[in-house]
Amino acid sequence: MRDELDAREQELSAHLRTYVAEAVVQRQPEKVVASVLASRPRSAFLLPRFPLVPLAALLVAVTVGAAAIGYLGTESASSPATAVVGGLEYQMAAARSLDLPSSALEPYGSATQIQADAALFDGLTVYAVRGVDPATVLVLKLMPDARDDAGSLGEVFLLIRGPDAFRSLCPYFEPSNEATPRDCR
Repeated sequence: MRDELDAREQELSAHLRTYVAEAVVQRQPEKVVASVLASRPRSAFLLPRFPLVPLAALLVAVTVGAAAIGYLGTESASSPATAVVGGLEYQMAAARSLDLPSSALEPYGSATQIQADAALFDGLTVYAVRGVDPATVLVLKLMPDARDDAGSLGEVFLLIRGPDAFRSLCPYFEPSNEATPRDCR
């Protein structure tokens, strides 16, 4: 039985205590018990105090809505964007404040097994950056006006391997831009 009684149950309890405490019988006990049991169904003690149907409908709506827009059950939602170049797997990263002149890029190869939206890229040719180890950093050219929720993605997308990948590109980052990696500020 619950620890707390609601107002109606407390009122009935007070009436029962009054009945038991009085010496003069004013009512028949069977009728008192019958009225108490008839006033509230027995199954009501087992039901919670909040509506279950609206809560269940809300839960179903949120689950169906999330699945419909692709937040549930998608591989890309739980893993970083990657690409394979020459048998090596690179993680992909936006470089909004990176300023790479075309003269710093040399064709290197092609990206395969891209785990990202291929419509963002201007072909699958990857480029090495002069003076930077291609096993650490490569770039893919982006389509003009490629954007995400945060704004423009810039002109290239980085393919990086290892913890020092961004540091090797510091000369090409604008130090005052908030999108510049901390190591390059």
